[in-house]
Amino acid sequence: MRNREIDDIEMDLMLADALKKNASYIQKLYIDIDPNWSYEQLLLKLTKKELEEIRKFYKVPKSSGLNKNDLVQKIVEDVPQKLEKWFECCLAEDLKIIREYIGNEVNVTEDVENPELDYYFRKRGIVFSGLYGVDYVHIVPKELIKPINKIIDKDEITEKVYGNTDIILVANGILEYWGVASKKSLVEKISTLFNSRFEDEYIEGILAEYVLKEDRISEYEGYYQNLYVMDTELIIEEQNIRTDMGFYPVTFKEALKAGVLNTQSSPKNNWT
Repeated sequence: MRNREIDDIEMDLMLADALKKNASYIQKLYIDIDPNWSYEQLLLKLTKKELEEIRKFYKVPKSSGLNKNDLVQKIVEDVPQKLEKWFECCLAEDLKIIREYIGNEVNVTEDVENPELDYYFRKRGIVFSGLYGVDYVHIVPKELIKPINKIIDKDEITEKVYGNTDIILVANGILEYWGVASKKSLVEKISTLFNSRFEDEYIEGILAEYVLKEDRISEYEGYYQNLYVMDTELIIEEQNIRTDMGFYPVTFKEALKAGVLNTQSSPKNNWT
């Protein structure tokens, strides 16, 4: 892969554009909410598009084509019984956050900490983040606390969560070496490193959920990439042209080590 230098002016323009988009994004995300609101009241504050995402993820029956109020009613009736579907594909860090949230009556932060993660939780109908006065609050609806506690006490859920976390650590590590990889190449490599412990379809599902958080891996036209890659199209073009040059044969130990380092600090920008 080739490196491209980014001058100071270009970097300043990129940062200014990112800050402008982020400010607009945050304003839309952190709506006014009340910690005393019910699950139904919190859902009614979401957009129809967000409600549709919740409906589709949990496969709420007989809910297609409903108006907003009726769709909210269907979600309220159905989703609390299906929350295990999400916990089966979450990561250890997600589980830790949920445990903290349900352990407190109100979760308050003075500033925005992780808007992408907050939005992800909202799209799964688990945690609702917004403004309560001047404070940023994160609310797990009271109706969900009992079913969530029942789920997270299961040993098999804990086992799955840590397995999912290992998949993502290894995926992050592989992409620290490769930069960009097709879905097929990345899934096959992960499966090989885990000695086929996980089915390809399961790995694809875990990666798809992780990408929604826009954390360390992003998706681009059928390819997964290290989020810090700048010249994605160029790298893909070179990969397709240089058929004589395969990927670096990352070992499990290398991938895991790189993945752990990647999630604990800002990744080195090796792919600009």
